[in-house]
Amino acid sequence: SQDTEDRHQMLRDPVFNPPFNIVRASHVELGVDDIARSRAFYVDCLGYIVSDEDSDALYLRGLEERNHHSVVLRKGQLESVVADLGEFLGREADYARLGVPWHRGYLFAGVPGTGKSSLARALAGHFHLDVHFISLGSVADDARLGQLLAAVRPRSMLVLEQLDIFHSAKESTDDKGGVTLDGLLSVLDGFLSPHGLVACLSTNDLELLHPALLRPGRVDMRCDIGCLD
Repeated sequence: SQDTEDRHQMLRDPVFNPPFNIVRASHVELGVDDIARSRAFYVDCLGYIVSDEDSDALYLRGLEERNHHSVVLRKGQLESVVADLGEFLGREADYARLGVPWHRGYLFAGVPGTGKSSLARALAGHFHLDVHFISLGSVADDARLGQLLAAVRPRSMLVLEQLDIFHSAKESTDDKGGVTLDGLLSVLDGFLSPHGLVACLSTNDLELLHPALLRPGRVDMRCDIGCLD
């Protein structure tokens, strides 16, 4: 179509011999509900090249990555996450009738490089949600966290990554400054939680997280993202 041709014309020319070297150790695998529709988006709209495909998976690479597929789309666990989030977003009136705060929490667990952040971005794009990122390790204190949260619109996604790398994931109070566990819990299901908040948390190690973070109402669904076979 003309739209597809226009998109391809806007893509920059490939650089097959860049002035630097990259050693790539892995690639991102995304579970998708519809391979055909996902193929149309990644190939026709974004310009990825199909390096291989079968009935259950599509292997893609960028223009410069002639010998490597950087994205794998596979039928799998994303289906259940999409279904759960879709049901939540469609039940605002039910939550109001029951007097229950309208928010939902997801935890993506897996070693670095397994696609946790990509999954959150894919969900936000699929449901047309505004996305807000807060780097917890760089927030000065709970008061500053509250100021940042005040900018989050209703029915938005809040991405909190790598909860296990900063001390406040374990302790509610200490003398080192930074966000405390109590402050973080207020974000997830307390007074500070915006209406319609979709919180996506990610961790590299579940064992490092305080149990209070994992209870229903803060984390309603967990998705374990393992390494590729």
